[in-house]
Amino acid sequence: MSADGVVELRVYRLEPGRSASFDHLMRDGIVPMLRRYRIRVVEFGPCAVHPDHYYLVRTYPSLPARQEALAGFYGGEEWSATFAGPADEMIADLTTVVLPAGAPLARAVSASFPGDG
Repeated sequence: MSADGVVELRVYRLEPGRSASFDHLMRDGIVPMLRRYRIRVVEFGPCAVHPDHYYLVRTYPSLPARQEALAGFYGGEEWSATFAGPADEMIADLTTVVLPAGAPLARAVSASFPGDG
C-alpha cells in the first residue's frame, strides 16, 4: 500500500442472533465477491467480545481508488440481486472508519497482514 493508501475498518452491529448467518454470508459470498472486484480484504470475522458485532478490514491504494472500487462493487447487479437484501436484514447498524496509510494503526494493520487478502 502506498503512502496515500487507506485502511478501512467496518464494524457491523447485527440483529440479535444473526451472527452465524452473517458470517456464513460473508465467508461464502460477500468476501469472495469483494476479492473478484480486486478489493483487498485484510481480515474479517465476529467480534471477540460482542456476539452481535462483526468486523471487516479492507485496504485501498488511495481514496479515489476506494471510491471507484466501492461504486463498482455496490453498483453491480450481483450485489443488488444476491447480497444486498440478506445483508440489510441482518445489519442493525454499521460504522465505517477510514484511516490514512500513514496513521500508526494503519501501518500496524498493513504490517500484520502482508498477504494480498
